[in-house]
Amino acid sequence: MDGVLADFDRRVVDVLGEDCPELVSARERSVFHLTEAFPVYEERIRELLHREDFFGSLPLFEGALEGWNRIKETGFHPRVCSRPLSANRWCEQAKRAWLTEYFDAEVAREAIIDDDKAAYDGIALIDDRATIDGSATARWQHLVFDAPYNRHTPAATPRLYGWRDERLGALLEEARGRYLGPAEG
Repeated sequence: MDGVLADFDRRVVDVLGEDCPELVSARERSVFHLTEAFPVYEERIRELLHREDFFGSLPLFEGALEGWNRIKETGFHPRVCSRPLSANRWCEQAKRAWLTEYFDAEVAREAIIDDDKAAYDGIALIDDRATIDGSATARWQHLVFDAPYNRHTPAATPRLYGWRDERLGALLEEARGRYLGPAEG
């Protein structure tokens, strides 16, 4: 959800950018965690992420609704699978409220909010994390949602270059073939 559907980085920059000017380059960082990329602002970033309203106030990622609808139009049933921020006790509730606001109540109900994404079945997982714990044993195909901080991902991992990437349907079909196996695909 964060970094794919919800623009996590933009919210951090919108709130802290004036007092933390280096954060303007947050999206261009080379490491996943903002606190690692900007250790001088670690305390400010953590304070923001722990706010009750943080996850509910994330802006929609550019093209996310269009991409979601394209997935549905190609015959797939998309579901959100997102990790909670355990240090934010309102995180899951806020993420579900956000999903209801931008998508609908069914999407929010069906959302999986859990630390172990590999424990859930599916055809593909579109995620901005370069590596997903347990992905080696998961049935789904990891599709890396492109960002500068994940470009070190091995070339063998399929990459989605934003929601307007024309290859979205083809990447999902390839993932379906992998999921079903040679006999069923």
